[in-house]
Amino acid sequence: MSEAAPIIVTAVFGAEDFAWADGLRRAHFPPDRNIVPAHLTLFHHLAPSLG
Repeated sequence: MSEAAPIIVTAVFGAEDFAWADGLRRAHFPPDRNIVPAHLTLFHHLAPSLG
């Protein structure tokens, strides 16, 4: 039985949620490594029977 590829989803925040997440990123992530704005990436592997 072969494995199905994982699903990768990147979500776009609304303005308020983005401001909250970006504030956390700025407060807790090293400034010299803050290259990309706040983002959320979800990784999920579904059972092959659901793919």
